[in-house]
Amino acid sequence: MAELVIISTFYAFILLWKLLKYSVILIYQIIYFILKILANIFAWSLMFPGTKYSGNWEAQKADKDGNYGEYEHKYKYYRTQQKVKAESFYDVLGVSEDDDLATIKKVYRSLSKIYHPDVNNSKLAEEKFKKITDAWEQIQKNRV
Repeated sequence: MAELVIISTFYAFILLWKLLKYSVILIYQIIYFILKILANIFAWSLMFPGTKYSGNWEAQKADKDGNYGEYEHKYKYYRTQQKVKAESFYDVLGVSEDDDLATIKKVYRSLSKIYHPDVNNSKLAEEKFKKITDAWEQIQKNRV
């Protein structure tokens, strides 16, 4: 009978030890999982400017041209309020304002041959052709 008590006590301690061991492992895994989630949240917050841990506590201020200076290369996908400069008619054709009308007309004709919808079937070429034509018409109106 004493041997039975010793054996059952031994097995009780083994069961208690396994229960303690697996509960500690389970608690460790739960804590590890929670810390992993928090680390991912922290890492995501670093990616977006203006968040608490990004190091960018204030929104970057643009200068008079709408540029962000040293931060121009960073966060370019997240800027929503950057001003876009309007392209002048001379910039569309790639000429300067000092060029004479004959030179501008040559450039217009060469560009229109390249981007004409009958020659070039892409949507971008069609939009570019419309810009080129509009620029040429406005330059003609302003020069006359």
